[in-house]
Amino acid sequence: MLNLNEYLQLLAGLVSVVNPVGAIPTFISLTTNRTPEDRRRTAIVCASAVAMVLLVALLLGEPILRFFGIGIPAFRVAGGILVLLMGISMLRASHDRARHTPEERAESYDKESVAVVPLAIPLLSGPGAISTAIVYAHMEHSLAHYLLVGAVILSVAAIVLAALLSAPKLALVMGRTGMNVVTRVMGLILAPSRWSSSPRDCPPCFPFWGKRRNAHSRPAWLISTARRGFSTTAAGPASRRSSQVIENIVRSRAETAGMNAAKPTP
Repeated sequence: MLNLNEYLQLLAGLVSVVNPVGAIPTFISLTTNRTPEDRRRTAIVCASAVAMVLLVALLLGEPILRFFGIGIPAFRVAGGILVLLMGISMLRASHDRARHTPEERAESYDKESVAVVPLAIPLLSGPGAISTAIVYAHMEHSLAHYLLVGAVILSVAAIVLAALLSAPKLALVMGRTGMNVVTRVMGLILAPSRWSSSPRDCPPCFPFWGKRRNAHSRPAWLISTARRGFSTTAAGPASRRSSQVIENIVRSRAETAGMNAAKPTP
């Protein structure tokens, strides 16, 4: 099981990527002509749908990826890039088309119920939140881990419910500028918190990238690259001598690095 800091990081990341404060203007505009009771019911259904979508991603996300032949490392890298782009969009306080397009928002005005679509899906529990839940579900396979991640998801749904229920008051107090400031802060938290784990997953996708390589992996790759480069050019004696010089330099540096790594630390 992961330590407590990992689950707190998941909570902060999910709250940032869901961004319930940023959804308040959309919620108010879609429920302008509704009664307070209808708004309350819409908020409850929306929060329940967010919890349901993320719990399904937690329990069934990895089997679905295996069914389509998608590896978890590749999915982590793709999800990290997606969440990074969402964080950059939040930092600019601009509209993120990965969540909700203007065409979808215009179509939503004609719907009788907007709690599930478009509020819960894809505005709140969109691709970024789903990918985050799937990635954290893969980190451990114990019952305690799933229960803790489920508790984090329920906490996020409770925060969504509280934000939507108090949406008119928050919009009146904070204004558009205040909500943009909160969105930028969440984007600042979101971008590094999710992307920080993606470089650890790059070596399975890109074998030449990553810190967890042995001392001879990079020199071997450089030597083979030098050989291929010289083999595609002139194959004369000068090219062979240059290739041999490069191989000797790379091998000597690799041996020096191995000797330094073998020395005991004081």
